[in-house]
Amino acid sequence: MGYTHYWSHPEIPADVWARLAEDTRRLISMAHNAGLAVAGRFGTGAPEIDERAIALNGCKDFDEEYETFMLRPEATDFDFCKTGRQPYDHLVGAILLRAHVLASVDVRSDGDMSGDDWAEAHLLYAMTFDETAPVVVW
Repeated sequence: MGYTHYWSHPEIPADVWARLAEDTRRLISMAHNAGLAVAGRFGTGAPEIDERAIALNGCKDFDEEYETFMLRPEATDFDFCKTGRQPYDHLVGAILLRAHVLASVDVRSDGDMSGDDWAEAHLLYAMTFDETAPVVVW
């Protein structure tokens, strides 16, 4: 078993998805500027962000990939991503926080979402959007 994040959500409308996709690009840019290597779904190439999905992983070149994070606009009762606490975990957390704010995505985690486990995700969110990240409690 690996360290895992879980989520569920109703269908995300196209206009909200477009904003989430753009905000995800901003988060990736901020993470990259902070030294985080982020890759596409298999740990190589660029993250994939379009009208169908947001898909990324850690960078295989640095042995930081684990499991693909993939968020889709279609409604889901249950989805998850094991990050194994690899460095891209902070980015996944920040994307899920933004999805919670914009699209009412219900987020859960194996970690303490108001404590140290999510501190870097909250910091990345705050630095990117110049606002305090929400504390999601479940």
